[in-house]
Amino acid sequence: MRIIPEMIHPELRKVGTLLQKTPDSMTTAKMKRAALLYPFVRKLSARHLFTTQIQIPSKQILEETKSGILPSPGSAAQKIRIRVIGPENSRSIRGVLVWVHGGGFSMGYPEQNGRFLKGLADRHGLLVLSPDYRLSIDAPYPAALNDVYATLEEAERIRLQLEQKRGARLPLILGGESAGGNLAAACAILARDRKEIHVDLLIPLYPMLDDRMQTESMKDNDGPVWNETKNREAWELYLKGQDPDAINPYMAPGRLEDFSSLPPAISYVGSIDPFRDETSEWFEKLNEAGVRSALRIIDGCFHGFDILFPFVSPARKARLFLEGQIEWFLKDFKKSEQ
Repeated sequence: MRIIPEMIHPELRKVGTLLQKTPDSMTTAKMKRAALLYPFVRKLSARHLFTTQIQIPSKQILEETKSGILPSPGSAAQKIRIRVIGPENSRSIRGVLVWVHGGGFSMGYPEQNGRFLKGLADRHGLLVLSPDYRLSIDAPYPAALNDVYATLEEAERIRLQLEQKRGARLPLILGGESAGGNLAAACAILARDRKEIHVDLLIPLYPMLDDRMQTESMKDNDGPVWNETKNREAWELYLKGQDPDAINPYMAPGRLEDFSSLPPAISYVGSIDPFRDETSEWFEKLNEAGVRSALRIIDGCFHGFDILFPFVSPARKARLFLEGQIEWFLKDFKKSEQ
């Protein structure tokens, strides 16, 4: 799907056309150079947020020996830095949310979503945990998935503590955008299969689900921010060392066949986003399996439009849809527990 200016929303057309002209390369060297700036950007991003940080060990839920990144005997365990964002009124917590940042598995950090997550925390009374998971430029699959699952375990521990204090059940929510949407969906599948943690709601926004890249919206997509070329290179970095014939839904949730017993799901995706079709197909399969889900396609929007340009009308429309769905879920959850 080749993207021409007329396909881009009028409010995004000028900047989108400029972004289309940026280089496509996603080389490891380039990503590592960009990562050198993260410590400085984190500080700037977090300066105006009322947040805290915790560290937990990453448990090796899935085997990592193929990529050679398991700690050697006697070495310190891998630590995960988690950004914790709470609502203004800590007594008003209505649920615990694990949010996984995007970046093609190879870029990004929790603080990039700081204002968005602070808004969710305050608006809905959510305690948010966002992990600084290992990136594919340093550690390919399953390192990131292990880190996110360990964060989910920590969120479940905190949720149980809050429940004991309040005497009422609180929901556990799991979400993320783009590659973070992949990791959120994969963790929800893993939690279902392991029968250890019950995820109550899944929010994979414009998720990066399918490594096969065969949909019409992906083929030849040269859209702004993210396109077919960048996507292919990102998958190659993430699945480095994996047997192509052994790729499973924990790596690429688009390959999932059994959608039963997954949590209710909410998402939105732009109409010119390369992930439009794989997101739509995944949500159709959720519906077919009897899983409650809500998906909104936002006309004329490219990948990451809501994060990059949060004040344009389509981004506000997407956020209002998401916030309305979350609020509806929280009220329905409370009724069901009474």
